[in-house]
Amino acid sequence: MAKKQNEGLPTTHKVEQGDSFSDIAQAYYGDSNQYKKIIDANGGIDPKLLQVGTILTIPA
Repeated sequence: MAKKQNEGLPTTHKVEQGDSFSDIAQAYYGDSNQYKKIIDANGGIDPKLLQVGTILTIPA
Protein backbone atom coordinates (compact mmCIF):
# COMPACT_ATOMS: atom_id res chain seq x y z
CA MET A 1 0.00 0.00 0.00
CA ALA A 2 1.48 3.34 -1.02
CA LYS A 3 1.50 6.25 1.42
CA LYS A 4 -1.26 8.69 0.61
CA GLN A 5 -1.70 12.38 1.31
CA ASN A 6 -4.49 13.48 3.62
CA GLU A 7 -4.46 17.27 3.32
CA GLY A 8 -7.15 18.29 5.79
CA LEU A 9 -10.06 16.79 3.86
CA PRO A 10 -11.73 13.43 4.46
CA THR A 11 -11.02 10.85 1.80
CA THR A 12 -11.93 7.23 1.18
CA HIS A 13 -9.98 4.01 1.01
CA LYS A 14 -11.02 0.74 -0.62
CA VAL A 15 -9.83 -2.15 1.54
CA GLU A 16 -7.41 -4.49 -0.23
CA GLN A 17 -6.30 -8.01 0.66
CA GLY A 18 -4.03 -7.88 3.70
CA ASP A 19 -5.08 -4.39 4.87
CA SER A 20 -5.51 -3.75 8.57
CA PHE A 21 -6.67 -0.59 10.29
CA SER A 22 -3.16 0.03 11.60
CA ASP A 23 -1.67 -0.39 8.10
CA ILE A 24 -4.22 2.05 6.68
CA ALA A 25 -3.53 4.56 9.48
CA GLN A 26 0.20 4.29 8.78
CA ALA A 27 -0.38 4.97 5.09
CA TYR A 28 -2.59 8.03 5.60
CA TYR A 29 -1.26 9.52 8.84
CA GLY A 30 2.26 8.16 9.09
CA ASP A 31 1.28 6.68 12.48
CA SER A 32 -0.26 3.23 12.85
CA ASN A 33 -1.55 4.15 16.32
CA GLN A 34 -4.11 6.51 14.71
CA TYR A 35 -6.23 3.53 13.58
CA LYS A 36 -9.02 4.35 16.08
CA LYS A 37 -9.82 7.56 14.13
CA ILE A 38 -10.65 5.41 11.11
CA ILE A 39 -12.70 2.92 13.12
CA ASP A 40 -14.68 5.73 14.77
CA ALA A 41 -15.30 7.50 11.44
CA ASN A 42 -16.80 4.29 10.06
CA GLY A 43 -19.38 3.61 12.74
CA GLY A 44 -17.07 1.68 15.04
CA ILE A 45 -16.67 -1.20 12.57
CA ASP A 46 -15.17 -4.28 14.21
CA PRO A 47 -11.57 -4.70 12.96
CA LYS A 48 -12.18 -8.47 12.79
CA LEU A 49 -14.91 -7.86 10.22
CA LEU A 50 -12.83 -5.72 7.84
CA GLN A 51 -13.55 -7.12 4.37
CA VAL A 52 -11.84 -6.65 1.02
CA GLY A 53 -13.76 -4.11 -1.06
CA THR A 54 -15.14 -2.18 1.91
CA ILE A 55 -14.98 1.59 1.34
CA LEU A 56 -13.73 3.36 4.45
CA THR A 57 -13.89 7.07 5.23
CA ILE A 58 -10.48 8.37 6.23
CA PRO A 59 -10.99 11.50 8.38
CA ALA A 60 -8.64 14.47 8.13
